[in-house]
Amino acid sequence: MSKLFQKALEDQRAFYCKKLLSLGIYNPEVLSSMTLSELKKEYHYFYNNIPLIKLSHKKSV
Repeated sequence: MSKLFQKALEDQRAFYCKKLLSLGIYNPEVLSSMTLSELKKEYHYFYNNIPLIKLSHKKSV
């Protein structure tokens, strides 16, 4: 794996870990055992899906 590609993957992992840690749901040990794909899915779940759910609840009230 080229050094540039490896650095890009490390940067992505660091970004997703930082964001998920800021939520206070995960601890570093759990995040370090997750794959990059799992980190991305969790990030998108918490940062993209929940606001949509909240908006849909407001519309139905």
